[in-house]
Amino acid sequence: MEVECLDAPPNKAKRQALFFRHTKAAFHEIGTIDIAAIIDYILLETNVQRIFYIGHNQGMTALFALLTTKPRYNRKLHHAVGLASIAYLGTTDNRVLRRAAELTDRIHATLRSLNVHEIKPTPDIIRLLSGAVCSGETNDMCAVALRGLLGTTVDRSRALLPVIVDDLWCSISTRQLIHFGQLMQTKKFQQFDFRNYMLNTKQYGQAKPPEYNLSRVMVPVSLFHGSKDFITSNQDAMKLKSELRNVKNFIEIPNMNHIDFVYSNQLYGQVTRRIIDLFKQ
Repeated sequence: MEVECLDAPPNKAKRQALFFRHTKAAFHEIGTIDIAAIIDYILLETNVQRIFYIGHNQGMTALFALLTTKPRYNRKLHHAVGLASIAYLGTTDNRVLRRAAELTDRIHATLRSLNVHEIKPTPDIIRLLSGAVCSGETNDMCAVALRGLLGTTVDRSRALLPVIVDDLWCSISTRQLIHFGQLMQTKKFQQFDFRNYMLNTKQYGQAKPPEYNLSRVMVPVSLFHGSKDFITSNQDAMKLKSELRNVKNFIEIPNMNHIDFVYSNQLYGQVTRRIIDLFKQ
């Protein structure tokens, strides 16, 4: 079995990948351009008809954007597995995220007036956070920060916290942040809202951005959801499940949060082994 890894923007490793990097892009472009091209490339190089897909967080958001806008790609996938999938947002109890969503329009207007399309921390700031602020005696402060943002800390040792901060604190398109803020505001899974009648009409042929029609996702899907996920609530996860037509499995992992699907030292036993079993069926 061959495994191909797609690292889409915005984290550090993703910035190094040779994929679509336009600073005005968000998960829609990652899905309909990057993922589409990579799927086609893998099929061409391996001479197979269909492949398996595993996505975490925005990896599934982008896939849903692809499959709803270009349904022919459903025929190119055996099975899609979503880890902490993001589509519907808005019912989280996380106060940090809710407050950020309330400020989305104001932030969008400010960034647009300043012609800022990318937030890119300098290397000095990253080194300060990962090498000084998030090490030694300040590990506890990092843990509190992560708890405030993600709902709880990861179950690895505190020595891993600087690594997490170093991975996450990287360049990001402002449109991505604004788009996710809009999803929280509207509680709809829809395309980017330019907040401008003329721009929306030019892009979509209508005044409001269209919603993604998840009934077009025909590929079998298995969803893994952490019971401690404070980004995608259980209510949002269940709504996603109900909107998809071909959910084969919905698996809730006790005491797992959003970031645990990447960093947990219990990942193989709780998640990876189950995915392997699903793909063998």
